[in-house]
Amino acid sequence: MLLYYVYYILKKEKVSRIFIFSTLLSIILFVPLPTIAFLGLEHTLQSLIFLIFMYNAYVIIKYKRENQSRCKFSKKIILLISPLVVSVRFEGFFILVIIVLLLLLNREFLYSFLVTILSILPIVIYGLISTVNRWFFLPNSIILKGGLSSLDYIKWLDFFESYFFLYTHISILLIAAILIFFLTIILNKGVHIIKKNTLSISFIFITLCYYALIFNGAIDHLFWMRYYSNLTCIGIVIIVMSIKDLNIFYQVKRSFDLLNIGVLRREFLKSFTGFCVGFTLFLLIIPQLYRGYIVLSKTYQSSINIYHQQYQMGLFVKKYYNSKNIAINDIGAVNYISDVNSLDVLGLGNMDSAILLLTHNYNNYTIDTLTRQYNCTIAIVYWNYYDDTRIFIPIDWIYAGKWNLKNNVVCGGSSVYFYAVQPTAIDQLIDNLHDFTDSLPEDVGYYIASYL
Repeated sequence: MLLYYVYYILKKEKVSRIFIFSTLLSIILFVPLPTIAFLGLEHTLQSLIFLIFMYNAYVIIKYKRENQSRCKFSKKIILLISPLVVSVRFEGFFILVIIVLLLLLNREFLYSFLVTILSILPIVIYGLISTVNRWFFLPNSIILKGGLSSLDYIKWLDFFESYFFLYTHISILLIAAILIFFLTIILNKGVHIIKKNTLSISFIFITLCYYALIFNGAIDHLFWMRYYSNLTCIGIVIIVMSIKDLNIFYQVKRSFDLLNIGVLRREFLKSFTGFCVGFTLFLLIIPQLYRGYIVLSKTYQSSINIYHQQYQMGLFVKKYYNSKNIAINDIGAVNYISDVNSLDVLGLGNMDSAILLLTHNYNNYTIDTLTRQYNCTIAIVYWNYYDDTRIFIPIDWIYAGKWNLKNNVVCGGSSVYFYAVQPTAIDQLIDNLHDFTDSLPEDVGYYIASYL
């Protein structure tokens, strides 16, 4: 659906077939789309929703006087898609802000207000329901992982050092959008800046917002790419459409034709300029190619990692601890596969641990108290989750064993550790680990403690 919509809008804007093909291929390889599909999350839908929203805003602003019927149709599409922009993922708020601002500057006051109301309404409804049930107004994942509590400590020097150069493949798209913005102003002599730069302005704004918020913490994990895959997709489409709008090739050809020089020299300059442009484009896509290659080459191994660790954890819990209380710090697959009462000790799925984290009272003593309060029998955790935050395993937890991954490229830790939270649970846990070893894939290493 995403590829079809990109094809549709590029064809609608009369982009040449070679550019359409190049754009679709770039999205497949640079996002990279196959890996995002394997992740099975909402990020492809996110890219599609964002692109629909931005493109139709672009149509409204660009064709306001030239094509009224097309503008009316795009306005209806935006009203239909608005409730999904922020609710599909909260990063959509960035796009909402810049698009509404551009519409306001285009004197679409009432319409901008209506789009804003429709966009934030699902979030308000969610927040009210969440608050009534004694949770935060915003999802725990936004509060704990979105960097909202540490924005005051961002230093712009560290920002450029950590993000601008670390995420070169995104930064190059940002630079291209900025160059297109200024080139548009120069070629149009400062006239119709917003009309000609709706897409580039939007992309510059949301990219800077992503850098400032989403990447707060400078974690360059391989599969964090899912969080900015929509930036890659939108950036590629915007740059292609902006190049077409600028008609750069015609502008360059026209400039050479006006030169008062010989035909051979003029043709040489055209060829040389074409070579320079082509070589520059080649240099610009190298980071995209490199990132796409790295991620695609790791996709197969990543699938194996998930099967060897999270999937096996889910099977283990389902077999021995179904309907029981356990503590865990990676709740996804375990809760999907089994019917277990899990305490999420990292706070994404539990308010008590989230409050401990936010109030800086999260330590080995409070973890132990919380797990006993929830009557957890065992705990399944990754050590590195705690080492990164200088939190240690409670001393009263009894170590039972661990599973080890080979060639881990995606999981939160190469080893997952099993503990008995209650002393009476240790013997049964060890017996369960021994019994389950026959079901483990042969590449999964394991160690089981003995207290004889």
